[in-house]
Amino acid sequence: DAVGGNDSGKLDSFVSKEDGHYWSRYDVAGGYTAKGGGGCESYPTLQVLNDGSLVGSYLDPDCFKGGVPTCSHVYLYRSTDHGQHFSRTDVTPAAQKTWQMEYVWMSATPDGKKLGFAVYGRPTTKDAWKVYGTTFAPGKKPILTLLDPVAVTQAGFPEAPGDFLMSTFDNAGKMTTTWTRAAQQVDIGDGGATGEGQRSLFRDIYSATSK
Repeated sequence: DAVGGNDSGKLDSFVSKEDGHYWSRYDVAGGYTAKGGGGCESYPTLQVLNDGSLVGSYLDPDCFKGGVPTCSHVYLYRSTDHGQHFSRTDVTPAAQKTWQMEYVWMSATPDGKKLGFAVYGRPTTKDAWKVYGTTFAPGKKPILTLLDPVAVTQAGFPEAPGDFLMSTFDNAGKMTTTWTRAAQQVDIGDGGATGEGQRSLFRDIYSATSK
């Protein structure tokens, strides 16, 4: 199973019952806003649980001002029929409803009893991007925790580092988040998607694990 977007507001799931030889395509509930015209669009994530059900996510930027998203919604997707139909739940943390966020990565324990995600976020477009994470039970509202007080970009840069951000649970139910921090940044004045408007001579890689 896989999930992808068409850059115009539509999410599709791709399902194969023949080990990848043939695929069927299905609509994913809700789609996304797709008003940004480049910049801060995200990518869907997907995980298969032990019972064959699917857990996925998409970070949908909205509240646009001058073509720049000033807030975002984190959506949780679940499917129990191998990607043919999905339910959608808004799991945006209450304290970050007006934040700009980018590059969410949803994960789950193999039994689906614990969920979590990592995300870059900032209160306003004038702030620096920092990395946050959360774990929560299905049906509960997540609360973001700052994983590192050191910002991953300089203040005011248009986007978070687009190279790498992920989260995963181990067999003990602890979630590990791995991210990159841009170093010696150069702004070339083109704030497009995945950070091509900002160049860094080096990237440092960090990780944090929940207790």
